[in-house]
Amino acid sequence: MNDSTASDIDRLIPENLNPVQRAYTRRTILRASAMVGLAGVSASFLAACSPQSGGGATPAPDGGGGEIKPGGILRYGVASGDPGDVLDPHYPLTGFATWAGMALYEPLTWTNDDFEFEQVLTESWTPNDDATEWTMKLKPGVVFHDGKPVTAADVVFTVNRILDPDGGAIAAGNFSMVDSMEVVDDQTLLWKLNAPTGWFPISVGDGGAMGVVPDGFDVNNPVSTGPFKFKSFTPGSETIWERFDDYHGTPAIVDEFHAIALPDNDARVNALIAGQVDAIQNVPAASIAQLNGDGAHTVDVLESGQFMVLTMRVDQGVTADVDVRQAVRMAVDREQILNIIYGGNGEIANDLYGRWDPAFDDSLVRDHDVEGAKALIAKAGAAGKEFVISTPAQYKDTCQIIAESANEIGLNASVDVLDDTSFYQKYTEWDIATDWYPSTTILTTAAMSDGPGAFLNQTHFDDAEYNDLFVQASSAIEDADRVEPLKKMQRILFDRGGYLIAVWEKTLNARALNTAGWPTADRSGFGVFRAFGRVGFTS
Repeated sequence: MNDSTASDIDRLIPENLNPVQRAYTRRTILRASAMVGLAGVSASFLAACSPQSGGGATPAPDGGGGEIKPGGILRYGVASGDPGDVLDPHYPLTGFATWAGMALYEPLTWTNDDFEFEQVLTESWTPNDDATEWTMKLKPGVVFHDGKPVTAADVVFTVNRILDPDGGAIAAGNFSMVDSMEVVDDQTLLWKLNAPTGWFPISVGDGGAMGVVPDGFDVNNPVSTGPFKFKSFTPGSETIWERFDDYHGTPAIVDEFHAIALPDNDARVNALIAGQVDAIQNVPAASIAQLNGDGAHTVDVLESGQFMVLTMRVDQGVTADVDVRQAVRMAVDREQILNIIYGGNGEIANDLYGRWDPAFDDSLVRDHDVEGAKALIAKAGAAGKEFVISTPAQYKDTCQIIAESANEIGLNASVDVLDDTSFYQKYTEWDIATDWYPSTTILTTAAMSDGPGAFLNQTHFDDAEYNDLFVQASSAIEDADRVEPLKKMQRILFDRGGYLIAVWEKTLNARALNTAGWPTADRSGFGVFRAFGRVGFTS
């Protein structure tokens, strides 16, 4: 950016804003100018982009083509499902509950399909001078599925539910900086934080486990603000949602959306071919050519930053030794996983998350070094020790490749495939396990997974230096001031963390050709499941 452009941007920022507000507003203008140019920013900025006023969520462009006709039932095959599933938006979620729930539950904000911050239920966030307080205003006219208006008191109820220490909510770490909340009026909430938090509106919005619910929420009759409302749920089988006509955005096109549990890859593909479902997620690599060539289906391949991760505990078991963790990371053939599991539809990853974060450090590359890995196993005295990977069925093939690599360097590796309920009952207890994450910012993922107070800390990573850097990055007001601590955090995870992330997955969404409205971008990893309200049939 040249000096002239910087000066033009500065002239657009109101003079009465404090330093935190100016930084927040400046980022908004920069993002807008990248899309429409500075000439187009002035009007849109004054109308909707400042921290004093907010714009609503904007749908991604439709994918699939053709004129969409209203009505019908959209049936989607989900790559998980178990009789123990519960549709709770906050507490330990199975894969099916996470995916199916996105048509029902909505957060305050999120990172959209293009990895841009977007307000969903809010219209503005205004910080004080040091970002220890944020004033949030809700969008007017938003109602829950039961017709009750969404108020600041409902947000307080939702956050208290997430922070309940007896509940174990997945997103608790993302709200850990909240000291108190003060309802100013029905549309306004004052958040008081225990530390400066320059990224707070992002922190409380993403991760797929932060749905806003009304005071008195009943998980057996769930209510939120999404484009579909609850009709029925059969654990391990399907959910049925129906269109919510009073949705605050554009109402859904189809009459009903059915999420159908199909954890087995072959069963999921066969259900699509047989016309039992209209689309499926997580298309197996071996089925892509078949579906693209049968004249009735196509596979949408979307760039993403989502990832399946092998989690290794750093506090007990064979992987408590950092040399063992590093050895396994070095031993795994990432190209093999990319080609066999994903059919080449992805990019090699190097054990770090946050692919689209501006502070992501792509200079950290993990070499495939079997001999070096063997030397580390010998150094650790770990030859012959058990290395048991506990996983749900959907990740068994990837785990088998990892186990073969671990055996090659001298470990006694095996894969224990569990049903979803059995796996998630001991979610953070397994020595070595698996998980899946969307593509969020580095701080968002850290707050959920390995930062101070993270609930999803499957690796039990607790590093004093890392935690201090997290606090530094979190308190930074300017994005530029956040980069250095974030890069240092990544270096620590690269050197002594407990994650093995082999591949950035592309979204593989197979669908019938008579469907349209699908997203054409999915940098968040949530795009398809947020799009069901925009999807319909052309015939």
